Amino acid sequence: MTDLGRSNARFFLTRLRDHYVDQLRAFLAEQRRTSARGESEVKIELEPGSPFFHSVTCADFVRNDGEPEIVEFTAGRVLGFQPVYTKLGRADLTIETLRWDDVIVRHNGSFNAEQVFDGWFDKWLDPNDRRYRTNVDVGNVVHALAAEPQKLTVDFGSAAPDAFWELLNLLEGAGATEIAITGSPVEAEAS
Repeated sequence: MTDLGRSNARFFLTRLRDHYVDQLRAFLAEQRRTSARGESEVKIELEPGSPFFHSVTCADFVRNDGEPEIVEFTAGRVLGFQPVYTKLGRADLTIETLRWDDVIVRHNGSFNAEQVFDGWFDKWLDPNDRRYRTNVDVGNVVHALAAEPQKLTVDFGSAAPDAFWELLNLLEGAGATEIAITGSPVEAEAS
């Protein structure tokens, strides 16, 4: 396991995020080119009780060539790396795998998720589209958050790396001393 310093961890994460978002931009451009009408990063309100935080998620693209159709993006390439370790305040942070749209955060904290994540969710998923701008290829928004006891599942969408670090800082501030990042298994390309 490689021990990353804090600045190296930030550079490392930025590289992973940019690799994903470059592919997302190409996907969205292709969807716009091949759809008569459509919109990227559309907020969707789900039925109450959904596993998603506040029952809201963000679709990658919604095509409306007659009937609305949600078109989800899956990255064809992800960067591979050896597991890394660093400190985040009082917390030990391990990043085993990281796929920007499929991040699983396991932690040893115990807290009320709504109290801890409400502000972060409002800022980064932006459910009311306060930061929405026309003619922007990506909106710098998280696409989904699901919170379970000692586990978060996040699709960071087009959000900047700050969304990742702010989320982890909230966990550490809420008392987590162990944070491990993983995701669903995928084949990674060599970095």
